[in-house]
Amino acid sequence: MAGKFWTFFAMQCVAYLVLVTNLRAISALQYVPALGTEMLYLVIQWTMLKKVVGATSKWEQAGYVLGGASGTLLSMWLTRSWG
Repeated sequence: MAGKFWTFFAMQCVAYLVLVTNLRAISALQYVPALGTEMLYLVIQWTMLKKVVGATSKWEQAGYVLGGASGTLLSMWLTRSWG
């Protein structure tokens, strides 16, 4: 159970790290980082769709939700100098 939690946590954390970095790059008019993070986010989402469709446990759901929130906060911290 804990393994599934951490798998989904890590997937969502990385996905939201990339997504929020992408949104911050767009708002700061950083064209190259925006393009790169957009394409990376789409690859991640395509891969995650295959895994999430089979998810059924509460542990997977909790990892998915908490990982997304953690990725958002991590991206905000890493890109804080972008304004």
